[in-house]
Amino acid sequence: MLNIIILQGRLTKNLELKQTQSDKAIVRFDIAVNKYTPKEHPEADFFTIVAWEQTAEFICKYFKKGDLILIQGQVRTGKYTDDNGITRKTFEVWAKKVDFCGSKKGGTDNGEETNVLDDDELPF
Repeated sequence: MLNIIILQGRLTKNLELKQTQSDKAIVRFDIAVNKYTPKEHPEADFFTIVAWEQTAEFICKYFKKGDLILIQGQVRTGKYTDDNGITRKTFEVWAKKVDFCGSKKGGTDNGEETNVLDDDELPF
């Protein structure tokens, strides 16, 4: 059995590192992942990401709203009953690995310009 998901998207808000009752670091946030749609009608899917301990600390230290992030993790689903007695389903990605994908403006942290291609310029 295999449960691996890889997503590249932008953080939708600034992050807040929290601690569980057992003193484990956790961060929960959403990323917007662009769909392959015509430029005139851009669309995105939104995924809830959960990261724990060192991964959570790394993300909170180096990423902020609008930053592009690459996440490899596992899909976790669950159920809970809300305050109105309605059963709700959850769908989260638990991050195992994260990586940088560049800045919001296409530059790198060292001030160098990167060569960014639009979808229309891709060779495939």
